[in-house]
Amino acid sequence: AAMRYTEARLARFAEVLLREIRLGTVDWVDNYDDRLKEPSLLPARLPHVLLNGAAGIAVGMATDVPPHNVREIAAACVRLIEEPATSLETLCELVPGPDFPTDAEIITPAEELRALYRKGAGSVRMRARYEVEQGEIVITALPYQVSGDRVLEQIHQQMQAKKLPLVEDLRDESDHTQPIRLVIVPRSRRIDHEQLMLHLFATTDLERSYRVNMNVIGLNGRPQVKDLRTLLLEWLSYREQTVRRRLQYRLEQVLERLHILEGLLIAYLNLDEVIAIIRENDEPKPVLMSRFGLSDRQADAILDMRLRHLARLEEVKIRGEQTELDKERQDLERTLGSARRLKTLIRKEIESDAQTYGDARRSPIVQRAAAEALDTASITPAEPVTVVLSARGWVRAAKGHEIDPSTLSYRTGDAFRSACRGRSNQQAVFLDSTGRSYCVAAHGLPSARGQGEPLSGRLNPPDGATFEAVLMGEESAQYLLATDAGFGFIVGLADLQTKNRA
Repeated sequence: AAMRYTEARLARFAEVLLREIRLGTVDWVDNYDDRLKEPSLLPARLPHVLLNGAAGIAVGMATDVPPHNVREIAAACVRLIEEPATSLETLCELVPGPDFPTDAEIITPAEELRALYRKGAGSVRMRARYEVEQGEIVITALPYQVSGDRVLEQIHQQMQAKKLPLVEDLRDESDHTQPIRLVIVPRSRRIDHEQLMLHLFATTDLERSYRVNMNVIGLNGRPQVKDLRTLLLEWLSYREQTVRRRLQYRLEQVLERLHILEGLLIAYLNLDEVIAIIRENDEPKPVLMSRFGLSDRQADAILDMRLRHLARLEEVKIRGEQTELDKERQDLERTLGSARRLKTLIRKEIESDAQTYGDARRSPIVQRAAAEALDTASITPAEPVTVVLSARGWVRAAKGHEIDPSTLSYRTGDAFRSACRGRSNQQAVFLDSTGRSYCVAAHGLPSARGQGEPLSGRLNPPDGATFEAVLMGEESAQYLLATDAGFGFIVGLADLQTKNRA
């Protein structure tokens, strides 16, 4: 693709990936059209595959690596450098779980997170964070990649379908100072906020599960699902290669510069003779090489000198640079020749980068009660209602218990038949002339402001049967049912409740 499509302003953290790219750390290969060279790999100073995470689908395989905390991953790397036999359990103490770029909570149990890192696969569950302010629920953090608009839409859909009568209103108060601030207004202060949120966690994206499948291409070029310890050890092996190549590249530069300085110093010590050779010969280079035993590169460096560099002070600078480079050469050779010194250097660089780019964990790992969608009765407010049944089987529900059913208006030819008092979250039990019982949720009945609706539209009684009575109350309540012939029996209300429509 053209540069205008791929160029971007890099974040400061990009230095971790690119700082050493031109220091001989990685191989360069032709790009897609063979016009440019590009690195085959990036010399990451930290295990970026775990820090940034990755997700993708290839042919027959996929990968889902969650992001992690810089300081935690760095601490695990340092521990493996110091103690390569460190167990996975010990590493899990340093890396308790993923760390997403959100303040939402990770509620996956610790033992499941350890199993995830042991197998290289599993799932992580995140839950939004909320506070209660003056009776209103304020959501302050959402799970990773969850949209606030989407959450509000999901809640609003439940409200429209009359499946969430506990909520009266929704507001999005997010701004640049508070990127996430979603306000849920309960219908009453008596509503249990925790119970309401557990329902919303179960029915909306306020709680989400993320698949983890740490399938990566290793140093052997083969894709494989790797556990946390294997991933870190393999990256440390790669990091040792890049650091060794960087040091070797720098050592070659130092040796090359020392070689040039040695030739320049010879020229200064024999300055008059060098000037004479240059003035008297059309091709002074081979003469210089023969007279002073110079190499081709040394002779070129002498001939490329400017006149202003022939001052006496320049000789002092050369000797000073020689001394510094010789010390650096010795240090590089000692480091390259000692596995212990090389590991110490890698450890110090990891600790330095973690201090520079690391921060505190954003996604706390906590234990929470499991989310559970409430049934209709549980989320319906327990408001007093009076259910009225007419002689022709029309039903309606009025708020409160003070209503007199006989004073209501009825359709022409219809009249009051039966009424009962209960709560809006209870079931209304209707009895027909054949002795059958039927249940309808009280909160779903039409308002008493009108004349109601026929029960036959909701229920399927036998042909010719009529509705005779309606009952409501606690499930433990008992009723005496009797016939015109004087026979009767006592029955519990719970025994009359049924899910059948006929």
